[in-house]
Amino acid sequence: MEAKLVVVGGDSQARQFDLQLPAVIGRSRSTDVRLGHPLISRQHCEVFEADGILMVRDLGSLNGTFIGETRVAEQAVPVKPGELLTVGPITFRAEYFVSTPDHGESSAWETNGPTHDEPLPDGTGQANGELSDVPDPPADDDDEPSGLGE
Repeated sequence: MEAKLVVVGGDSQARQFDLQLPAVIGRSRSTDVRLGHPLISRQHCEVFEADGILMVRDLGSLNGTFIGETRVAEQAVPVKPGELLTVGPITFRAEYFVSTPDHGESSAWETNGPTHDEPLPDGTGQANGELSDVPDPPADDDDEPSGLGE
């Protein structure tokens, strides 16, 4: 999995970090992603891949690790593509592609349900080219268009 953390808040010399998973984030020189800030623990949190999803777990940090506004404990929590990960005073946006067993990699933003990467063959809105069995809405008696602003 290719994943990166893009800095969107806080003071960091780097604007993004390309991750080599698993990766430990912290203040120590021995960490994979080094953030030299006093509010960040030496080994603050760990990010890793599990079944094609980016995961994070706190490593007992004093100031916490957050997904959005939810504090992460030592129990691993999934990080969805585009979600915000805060480590001490630095906030990142997680960017990666979700791997799906049937379709390889899918878009980082299309994680809610099945998706198709190819266009429909004939533009009808149906994969097999047939129109749906949904009836048209009833016609209005007058010829004036109806709208929400009336």
